Amino acid sequence: MTTGILPLPLGSVVTVKTNTQKLMIIGRAQLFKQNGITGYFDYSAVLYPIGSTGADKFAFFNHEDISETIFKGYYDEQEIEFESTYQEIILKSNYSKLHVKLDDTKKEKE
Repeated sequence: MTTGILPLPLGSVVTVKTNTQKLMIIGRAQLFKQNGITGYFDYSAVLYPIGSTGADKFAFFNHEDISETIFKGYYDEQEIEFESTYQEIILKSNYSKLHVKLDDTKKEKE
């Protein structure tokens, strides 16, 4: 998310392009291995309203893949602090931002 867009809070519910299934964000900038390269996606999510159904049932996607934000998650002082440091943390990390084909949003977590 090096575009200056603030990350959505945990608990946010979104849909991604080409898929109408609702996803609830449960993680941000989590590491993932794709084609032998370790990097990160902006978000990890579970199906809404089902939630986690197993360790390999997470969706990984980036902010630009979101087609609609249905609900914005909990926002407090800790979230404000997280947002203020997030861009710096990402820029200082040694990991590249990964990209997913929108018809393949289900990936195995590293």
